[in-house]
Amino acid sequence: MHVFNSSRYNAYELFGFDVLLDNNLRPWLLEVNVSPSLHSSSALDKIVKANLVQDTLNIAGFHVPISRPTSNSQSFTPDPTEERQPLLYHDNRIYNPNITNTERHKHFTYICKTGRKEYVDRILKELNPDDVRCLIIHEDEQARTGGYRKIFPTHETFKYFKFFEKKRYYNLLLDAWETKYHKNRAQGLQILQKLCHECVHLKVSQKGDAAQLCV
Repeated sequence: MHVFNSSRYNAYELFGFDVLLDNNLRPWLLEVNVSPSLHSSSALDKIVKANLVQDTLNIAGFHVPISRPTSNSQSFTPDPTEERQPLLYHDNRIYNPNITNTERHKHFTYICKTGRKEYVDRILKELNPDDVRCLIIHEDEQARTGGYRKIFPTHETFKYFKFFEKKRYYNLLLDAWETKYHKNRAQGLQILQKLCHECVHLKVSQKGDAAQLCV
């Protein structure tokens, strides 16, 4: 989450990797495109890229706006009277990046800890609303991966933390979560479902008692 993002809902980016296979089927990375083309110029393109776009929108949890076309025309101009209406099933509180002073204190506490065992054993014991929002978004994405395969975070990716410029609280939280529940996701989901039934995830900070962290 960039410090200038006002919502976690739009914190997604698609990269395109160009890979060349040699005679031994060894892959060679040629380049990484920050704005890969989704244009389809052949039947193969449509098969590959249509599924890619579908899985990308699914994993991002794209919400369909209330306004819909009223004809068979592909062009669509939203009704200006509905411009500010909320998206279907969209609750801004789930994507709110603001945190309370108490939540911010927990961030700083665990970022300052040096040993992995310290946070893996303790960070999940008391989940605050910000923690729960982060974890339910993580699990929702996991359930919508489609043709994607998650490579980060997993229970093994903590080994790459040493290459990061600085510690990120949510990396620690998700590392602990994956370590504890990657073999039994149902158990973790039961915990999150209970907290959601209690509406813990919808308790967001007010602007006067908030800070935005870059993750």
